[in-house]
Amino acid sequence: MIKRSESILILILCAVLAITGITFFGFDTAYAAEKTPFTITFKGKSVKLDKDFNNSIENGIKKISYKSLKKKWGKASEATDYEGSPFFWIKDTSSVIYYEGETKNSGSALQFELYSKNSGICGIKIGAKKAAVLKKLKKIVDQKYIFREDTDYVMVGCEDKKGNFTGMVNIVFGFSEGKLISICGVANDIGFLK
Repeated sequence: MIKRSESILILILCAVLAITGITFFGFDTAYAAEKTPFTITFKGKSVKLDKDFNNSIENGIKKISYKSLKKKWGKASEATDYEGSPFFWIKDTSSVIYYEGETKNSGSALQFELYSKNSGICGIKIGAKKAAVLKKLKKIVDQKYIFREDTDYVMVGCEDKKGNFTGMVNIVFGFSEGKLISICGVANDIGFLK
């Protein structure tokens, strides 16, 4: 009888140690990412592109309008020698290019290359420490959309089986010496691929 109660006690003790050992040594609970608005900051002024960043990655932004961009960043220059006559803004080493669809129902897109300190995406600013950027990304982006992480960069978007970007929003965060030095990517609205 004593041996039996000792065996049960040892089993319970082992179970407690196993459970606490698992939680203490790195098995994190997977939580859904916060619903975060998709914003882009350029020239120190932010534009809200969509209500939910994660939904934008896979399904596209509802609508990108030149009017809302112009209201925040001022009148853009127009490049007439490019296909689609894009509008662009340049400040220091950063640029944002807006492609407007040919018809009212066709989509639009933003291409951005952000390098200056007064620019960023979803509250992540150029010059931030890498650890802070990774923590913020893990908080706001569903893990299925962070598909490549290296010492020099993190890619956010959707990928196919060959590792190619397939999402409507694709972003690369570039790092050097432990700091964020670039955010480059493209954001398409829902009608862009029609």
